[in-house]
Amino acid sequence: MPGPLERGSSAAVGAARTVVPCGRCRDAARRPSRRSCAVSQTTQGPAVAPVVSADLYVEVQSFYAHQMPLLEGRDLVSFAGTFTDDCVFGYEGAWQLEGREALIGGMRAAIPRYGTSTIRHWFDGRRIEPLADGTVRVTATALVSVTDEEGAVTFEPSCTVTDVLVRTEDGLRTRSRLIRHDLDDPGRYFARLAASQA
Repeated sequence: MPGPLERGSSAAVGAARTVVPCGRCRDAARRPSRRSCAVSQTTQGPAVAPVVSADLYVEVQSFYAHQMPLLEGRDLVSFAGTFTDDCVFGYEGAWQLEGREALIGGMRAAIPRYGTSTIRHWFDGRRIEPLADGTVRVTATALVSVTDEEGAVTFEPSCTVTDVLVRTEDGLRTRSRLIRHDLDDPGRYFARLAASQA
């Protein structure tokens, strides 16, 4: 059995001041200072990242390695099975589904637009944050590629995906998923998408 969730704060502790040297300072392997490097910049950043145990990190990565291929393989019932019964799945500024059955229905309505093309989901910068209530918040940037039978590849708008995972008797499950597309007006994007399928 996987170990218990590690508790930790998602808030940054303090702020670190980082000096960013110019190329000349880096090349000379000198420590930049305000007097020796006029183009150095001081930036603010989090000093401490959320603490995540190795067991939890591997467990979360393994969960997604199992979950997303189910969607890509169009096994929608099994994909929905990785969510809780009362899950919430939505796109910020566009639409939201509540409950596993609604999720299955929404996926069945959306998948046909891809035809026989192959769908892949590419995630980067996955941030795992154990929360005080025992859940885990996972945030990542994502890109969806669509490859048709001729090998032509298109991409959907990049996005940020924020999940809340809970532990069940069957392991981790997704309680909520919020997707934020890198668009000023996601609603208009989905409206155009729906019109193109009409």
